[in-house]
Parts: sequence; C-alpha cells; structure tokens
Amino acid sequence: MAVDIDGMSPEARAFYLAIGERYTTADVLAQADMTMHGLSLYAALLVLCGFGEEDAQDFGDGREALRAQESGGGQTSTDRKVISQNADDVIESAKQRRLRAITILKSSQRVLRQRGNKTALALVQKTLSDTSALIDDTQLPVHLARLQTALEDPAVAAVVAGRGGTQAVADLTNLQPVVRAAQSDRTEHPAITAAAERRDILDGFVVTLARTARAASRVAARQLGQPAIAAAFALVHLHPRRTRKTPGPDAPEVPVTPAPPASDLPGDATIPPSQ
Repeated sequence: MAVDIDGMSPEARAFYLAIGERYTTADVLAQADMTMHGLSLYAALLVLCGFGEEDAQDFGDGREALRAQESGGGQTSTDRKVISQNADDVIESAKQRRLRAITILKSSQRVLRQRGNKTALALVQKTLSDTSALIDDTQLPVHLARLQTALEDPAVAAVVAGRGGTQAVADLTNLQPVVRAAQSDRTEHPAITAAAERRDILDGFVVTLARTARAASRVAARQLGQPAIAAAFALVHLHPRRTRKTPGPDAPEVPVTPAPPASDLPGDATIPPSQ
C-alpha cells in the first residue's frame, strides 16, 4: 500500500517534515536499503520487540515512495538542503568572528582610557553599543563592517595589533562578501515546493521507522545474545544537517560502531548505549 501523506494528520506531517529536513534523501535511501537488508534477515525476531509486520510493510512502502520521489527530481531537494547547510555554516562562522571582534575591541578600552585617547575610546564604545545585539542575520554584514572600521582606526589598531586585531580585520574583510552571498542564496532558495515538502515528509517517515527498527533490534540482540542483529540496523548513513536550533527530544541520532561478534563479548555483555 502506498504511503498516504494526504491522509496523515497535520501533526504527523509536521513531525515527519521536521525530521526529514535534517537529512538528504540520498542518505535516507542508503539507510533504508541497509535497514531493509536487516529486515530480510531478522524481521521475525523484531516482531515481539516493537517492530511488527505492519511496520515492516510501512517501511518498505515508504522506501519505494521516497525512491520514486527522488527519481522524479530529488536532486533539487538535495541541492536545496546543501545550499541551506552551506549558508548556515557561513553565517555561523561569521557570528563567531563577530563575537571575537567585539571581545578584541572591548580589550582595547583599558589601554585607550589610560592613554587618554578620548576620540578612539568614544569610537570603540559607540561601535560596541551599535553591535551589542544582533537582532537578525540580515544585520550581520552591517555589524561586521562597523567592527572592521573601528579595528582599523589607527589609534585602535595600534592597541589591538598584539591582541588579535590584525587577524580579526582580515577575517571581517573576507567574510562580508561571503555572508552577503550566503544570504542571497537563502533569499533565492527560500520556498519549499509541494514536491520537496512531500519528499521531506517521506524522509522523516522512513527515518522514524528506521529508528524504531533499530530500537527493536537492540532489544532482540540483548535477549538472544546476538549482537549482529543490532549491528544490521545501525544508523550509519544518517548524517544530520547542522541547524541553528537546539536539538529537541527527536534529535538525530549519532551512529555508533557496530557491536563486535558474540564470540568477543563476555556472557553478560550488553549492546552499547542507544544511538
């Protein structure tokens, strides 16, 4: 039976969408293939551990639906996620450089005050006031430019030269066009088309079932003393995109090294902590 996205509740679609947006479809399909292989070997052992025949059927249907979506234009979805990730990385790096520049400027105040350089001190204090709060990312290039101007002031530059100021100026100079380009990418690729959204929902649907199968496999492996069962369902292909949000309870799991063969474990050995 095909996965009925339209028949899902709004809450379910939102749940799967939030998870699916974290992963590229290529990674999800690679994980789906590995999990499906695990099910071909151990599906019967997972039934009494929380992953039943209906779950296995849903998983297979989800994988096939996702594969069909991918072949129908999945590269666009993947490209959108990669573009978004790259833009996020650039902006996060710029924010870190902004904080470093602010710290360097703050460190100059003591020396400027002692030297009685009121003009330079006033410039530093005004710049720090103007850049004290980053309301949103659109203000980031403005903050970087103002910090650079203050650090390049001759009197300030003389003070901060031995305090990281020279490198900070170089970073701020190089980052500003890169940040503008990243923001432009965000502006040009803001919309998630209906097809891309359905693909993300399917990504989240498949990932959720892969996680459920993984959890069931760990229980079965413990009960039967067969670590190979858990290893067959390890989430080794799910590499989450970094987001600026703090991960919630359904945060992406981190793959672990597959458990060693049963012969290498003591009799009461347990499977490593859950991913």
